[in-house]
Amino acid sequence: MKTNQPGLDLIIDAAKADFRPEEQFTTHLRRLWTLLTPAQRLMYLGCADVATALEAIDEGDRYATEFDALAAEAQNTTFAGAASLLDEIICRHPGFANDGEVNGGDLVEFISERIAAAYPTLQAQS
Repeated sequence: MKTNQPGLDLIIDAAKADFRPEEQFTTHLRRLWTLLTPAQRLMYLGCADVATALEAIDEGDRYATEFDALAAEAQNTTFAGAASLLDEIICRHPGFANDGEVNGGDLVEFISERIAAAYPTLQAQS
């Protein structure tokens, strides 16, 4: 079944055509994973259908443990520029990625700090 997504179909077809398709597909996934930002990784693992599939093959609490480990790793990510603000929000508040808990007060404080850093003259006028 074609996805009609340029590039993705090519990768899937290449993996199927290879003599060892599972190994080739795994290689492609590993390369793709390295290109994802920490926030994109969290969002992928937090997708309901992905989480359901992963939990179905889960041995113990591996899904929850690895999601939490990825969230902890994301906390240490350095961000630059306004374009990465959503990535930073997801990394600092991973509950957005898997419909988990997010402390509203912490989120408001986070946004206020970023606004103050970006626009220091606004703070001086207050």
